[in-house]
Amino acid sequence: MSKKRGSIRYVPLDSIVEDVIKDYLTSRTSTISELFVSKKGGALTSRAIQFMVKKYAARAGIDKKVTPHKLRHTCATHLLQEGAHLVAIQKLLGHKSLNTTQIYLHITITDLKQLSQRHPMRKMRTVIGLCGKPVTCFQAPYGARTGT
Repeated sequence: MSKKRGSIRYVPLDSIVEDVIKDYLTSRTSTISELFVSKKGGALTSRAIQFMVKKYAARAGIDKKVTPHKLRHTCATHLLQEGAHLVAIQKLLGHKSLNTTQIYLHITITDLKQLSQRHPMRKMRTVIGLCGKPVTCFQAPYGARTGT
């Protein structure tokens, strides 16, 4: 798929999406090279896509402002939350710099709390008998600081 600055981006598709696109390509009458075309057979513009997203969001009862960029951001955030590697998301979004991807994605406090629940130290607390009790600080065993 072509993108900004003339570079190429590859987008992974599952077999279902691939089959639907093949069916679409065989049924359409336009001969232009762009994948998606307008009702008149021309290239689908970014403005037309913005309008379609807004229209379908309204039909779905979504009151918030929805844009293609917000959908892109949401998709990337969900990938990150589901454990996708940040570099993989960077490649998918087409960012040259990982810093751009890090700024683009946000990690919520809820995400951090859930991550801390899966931290290996939680298992360690169970082993040493601190089940369920929150750890507010780490203390060395008695005498470890004084050497006694």
